[in-house]
Amino acid sequence: MKTKVQISLKDYVQTCVISGTLYKLQLIIGLIATKAIEVYAKLQEGVNSSQNGMLTPEMVEHIRTICEEKTDDYINARQAPFTEEEIAHPTEWQSFGAKLLYETLLDRHSLGVRSALNVGGYNDRHFSYMAQKFPDVSFCSVDFMSESKMHQFNDLLPQSPNWNLKSGYALELLQKGEVDADLVFFSSTALLINNKELDLYLDELARRSKVIVINEAWGVVSTAPRLSKLGLLPRVIRPEDIPEDAPAVRSMSGVYFFYAHNYPAKLEKRGFKVRLSTISSANNPALYLYQVVAVKTGNGGK
Repeated sequence: MKTKVQISLKDYVQTCVISGTLYKLQLIIGLIATKAIEVYAKLQEGVNSSQNGMLTPEMVEHIRTICEEKTDDYINARQAPFTEEEIAHPTEWQSFGAKLLYETLLDRHSLGVRSALNVGGYNDRHFSYMAQKFPDVSFCSVDFMSESKMHQFNDLLPQSPNWNLKSGYALELLQKGEVDADLVFFSSTALLINNKELDLYLDELARRSKVIVINEAWGVVSTAPRLSKLGLLPRVIRPEDIPEDAPAVRSMSGVYFFYAHNYPAKLEKRGFKVRLSTISSANNPALYLYQVVAVKTGNGGK
């Protein structure tokens, strides 16, 4: 037997249409508000973590474990070596970074570059390619992963005698003098480094290095209250708009945060001359590409 519905049109409109619609709207608004609170809380966590400073041994081990647990997936998804065509005509931000690094190394003699360090080079297509092109430069890729895991990532890339892999926390290795380089390269790495930690990196590099090349994703969503010049309409935020001691923060998947730093201010404060600082498109609908080349004053940086 089918249930009969005996409701007047007036009651239907009042109860089902109006009240029902209002209830659904309340649910939708509630869901949106709950999600907004979660996102805001996550961003606030990022803002707070932006001043954490150097990673503790426990943090380093946690990051290493996370990376190594995903090794098989990463190996299966790893990309082929760069080609000369990709360097000449880049199409995504890693190949854009390779072109920038290549062009900088062409000037290696006048810059005094005889060694190079990639901070966060577990699958280092960049240095694999550059080591072949510049045999007079010593290249070292550093990552949290063990050297055996790093070799798993890199064993299909072209090998060169002037390219080596080293496991460890790059900042700690720099402080101990276990790694050193005339040129230091950050690609998809500096954006994961918190404000005080980046200051420590740059303090070390100001004493040791001549050239810094940065190739990072750029897509600022900020909770920093001192980020001035932000209007109602969306616009591209420049690094100069961001306080030197308070990076803008964007939450990322997992446990990571995206820290957008005022790189020019930090570098110039430590005696580097910024030769290049550009935000450009890199065929990514979600993010821009930010690139920096900075040269130590007196070493070609006037």
